[in-house]
Amino acid sequence: MALITDFGLNDGYVAELKLAIYKVCPEVKIIDISHNVTAGDIRSAAYLVQRAVKTLPDRAVIIGIVDPGVGSARQAVIIKTQAKILVGPDNGLFTRGIDWIMDCQVRIISAKDAEEDVISTTFHGRDLFGPVAGRLASGVKFEEVGIPGQLKATFPLRSPVSFKGLWFGEVVYIDRFGNIITDIPGNLSGDILIDRYHRIHKGENYQAIEPNRLIWLTSSDGNIEIAAKGRRADRILSLQVGARIYFQEI
Repeated sequence: MALITDFGLNDGYVAELKLAIYKVCPEVKIIDISHNVTAGDIRSAAYLVQRAVKTLPDRAVIIGIVDPGVGSARQAVIIKTQAKILVGPDNGLFTRGIDWIMDCQVRIISAKDAEEDVISTTFHGRDLFGPVAGRLASGVKFEEVGIPGQLKATFPLRSPVSFKGLWFGEVVYIDRFGNIITDIPGNLSGDILIDRYHRIHKGENYQAIEPNRLIWLTSSDGNIEIAAKGRRADRILSLQVGARIYFQEI
């Protein structure tokens, strides 16, 4: 089982989530992918979910909890996709983790699926998603939890577009070093274009970056990444997740 949240580590929320899981499935192994997602940053969390789906073994249960709408009418769901099970809110968090070409199964979960006496309106991670994930990890079948449903607030992602040698993509994640991860394939030859002021050339690795210069390289996920040496590329370029990126092929 893997966890992705915006809980941080200053409070006891992560511990309470894990205890809720262990209560149902004491033998489960839990991997902390990240608890340092910026509060409410659903798009960055979606990128981490995508990487988790790609790297974790089949039958893994992935809990994603970046849930600014907790306690509202937003759906709570479990999703079976790419031989993984995703557990969390239907708010766009799982957009990048779903194989939209292949069929995926969606079930809506509620308080009765957690088999808990009391569920708070502010901590569904501990009171709903944790117990449900624990049940699934303990061997309860996907089809035995919740009721069949459809996603309402999770839609297919916007893929990069290529037209006459010009790629139109976007920033999908910024890591703790300030490196900018895009959704444009990293096997291209050409330059990144940022407004009229920046044309960024390709480099082979971080060591190849000259002081006060930017390069792009192929990130560990196979897409284009923009980096600077000793500085945060996102601050140099004033870019955030969701910003549009343009790439000109040679």
